[in-house]
Amino acid sequence: MKLSNPDRSQNIKITKGRLSKAIQFLEMAEEARLNMPNDGGTDSAAVLYIHAGIAASDVICLQKLGSYSISSDHNQAVTLLSSIDGVAAKHLRTLLSFKNRASYGYDPISVTEILKISRAASSLVSVAKITSSKTS
Repeated sequence: MKLSNPDRSQNIKITKGRLSKAIQFLEMAEEARLNMPNDGGTDSAAVLYIHAGIAASDVICLQKLGSYSISSDHNQAVTLLSSIDGVAAKHLRTLLSFKNRASYGYDPISVTEILKISRAASSLVSVAKITSSKTS
């Protein structure tokens, strides 16, 4: 597994940056979802939710383990996250199961699926915020 093990000052800097991105992606995903046209738009919201969840997972791992996965294989991040939080890992796994379809697929994410994706991302960002505030 390819990990980044930053020193304490870098950890703080990376955590702040990744948490900021997680929140930004989540807020923009919510905006996209709430303003979707009747004929679609779920894919763009899904991609933003997925990126929010990935960034939030990095924060959780950084704060609890002092390292995070820098592999292009996001499933390695699931493995790392599952070592500290099984529920969070399940949410990340859910998001990643939609990543290629939302980004590159031809069939749109359904309204039911976007709600599932939204809940998973929101949960991960909430955990990242709580984890970050406890260790700051």
